[in-house]
Amino acid sequence: MVAYLSKEERLQRVFEEGGDIHRKNAARIFGVSESAVSTEQRELAKMLVHASNYMVGKRKFGRLANVKEEKAQQLLNQYYTMFPCIKLWHMEVKYQLQRTRTLTTPWERKRTFFGRMDDDLVRAGIAYVPQSTVGDLLNFSIIRMYENGMPDGWDMLLQNHDAVLFQVPLETSPMLIYKYIHHFMEYPITIHNKKFIIPADIKVGPNWGKLGKLELEV
Repeated sequence: MVAYLSKEERLQRVFEEGGDIHRKNAARIFGVSESAVSTEQRELAKMLVHASNYMVGKRKFGRLANVKEEKAQQLLNQYYTMFPCIKLWHMEVKYQLQRTRTLTTPWERKRTFFGRMDDDLVRAGIAYVPQSTVGDLLNFSIIRMYENGMPDGWDMLLQNHDAVLFQVPLETSPMLIYKYIHHFMEYPITIHNKKFIIPADIKVGPNWGKLGKLELEV
């Protein structure tokens, strides 16, 4: 979503190409082919994307990624060089906070920020719009599910920010789970006149502690 909020077209293309987004970014960051990206490089790229998008500093990112601050700053600078519009978006959010203290999401949800104007408040503002929008996206999807009816034996147990937990009969077809979740959870969003869909990740398992990515036999 940050790619669209920031109007970063290069990052938008990474998402629109499909496939493993974090592997694609890792290949660009480390200058290797996608097939050569290691598990460690993919995880580091994933952390780097989130850290950069939400203006995390080098010290915190270094702790998260288990790298020295100098290396953390190098990676952050490299990411912002690859996708400069993200840094410009950070500046726009900061300017809006300084001017009105109020930010508005693509679905017109507003929040006014109080307190001292510092980097922590700016980070909170940067996180607000995408996270609030994802929360509303999930709520809209849940409403659609209830309005259209859930399959027999399905129960919705918990919503947690950007995830929802279902309990379904053990004999439920993986394909049914896949089709149902993708149909109702992949709700289109329009930002800056561009419509896109955030792909839904699906995990299944015998209990909450043993969930694994849903794998389908084609």
